[in-house]
Formats: sequence, C-alpha cells, structure tokens
Amino acid sequence: TSDLYIQKADLAQTVAEIQELNREVWTVFVETVKAHKKESMYSKPILFCLNYIDSHFNEKITLESIAEQINLSPCYLATLFKKETGKTFANYVMDMRIRTAICLLTKTDYTYTQIAYSLAFCSQSHFTKTFHKHTGYTPKQYRMNFYNTNLSAIEPGK
Repeated sequence: TSDLYIQKADLAQTVAEIQELNREVWTVFVETVKAHKKESMYSKPILFCLNYIDSHFNEKITLESIAEQINLSPCYLATLFKKETGKTFANYVMDMRIRTAICLLTKTDYTYTQIAYSLAFCSQSHFTKTFHKHTGYTPKQYRMNFYNTNLSAIEPGK
C-alpha cells in the first residue's frame, strides 16, 4: 500500500491531487487501524494465517503449507479459520487478491497481465474470469468505469 501511495505522490502534479491523495491515505489508515483492533478477536493460529496472507497474497498460498508451519492439521485449521473469520481460507485469499486488483486497476497503469501475474493468477484469462465472477466487471470494464476513483468507495460485487 505504501508503495502505491508513494508512486501516486510522485505522479501528482497539482495541490488538488495531493489533497485528494491525502484524504485517501487517511481513509486507508483508519481502515487499517480498525482492522488491527479486530486482531484481539482472533486466536494465535488465525492471526498467523491472516498476517501470512497479508504478506504473501501475491504468491501461491496453501492451507496445508501454513498448517505445517504452525503444527496444526489442515482440516482443523480450515475449520478454525472459517469459524473465526466467517470465510473459507480460499475465499479469504481470493478476496484479498481481488481487493488488490481493484486498487491496481483504479490507481495504476499496469497491464492486465502484469496484475494477473503479480497476484499469483496462473494466466490473464483466469484472472479475468475470476475478477468478473467477484465484481461483475471484466478488469477492462472496471478500469474504464472506476480509474482514478476513491478506493474506499469501491467494493467487490457492487
């Protein structure tokens, strides 16, 4: 996130653009603080999973590999993850990737292929199909409709 805002700040050319970027940064900051307050609601294994996903969502992540790292059975971890987060492990990871794709589509000029591979999709077509399933838009449609809009105002499926 910080890299994205540094890039945007470097590209800003007017005071209005800097002011808008400042509002957006604060919105993201407030949401991040709110998310961290929720940490006390999760067990240590789930906190480990969430932190690992946050740091590695752009790589191939498996429940089995994380379960091995924390010495739990994958089945137990899957059950615990669903119970505490309300989402399956796979859905949580995919939601993180889609939210990041939204950010990249609306705030950068990266190609669809660059976005797909940077978020660990096996191909651009798989990314396009998955993105459409979650948002109702193809990546191209999404960029055309929402490029340079406020990130906090856009949610998948809306």
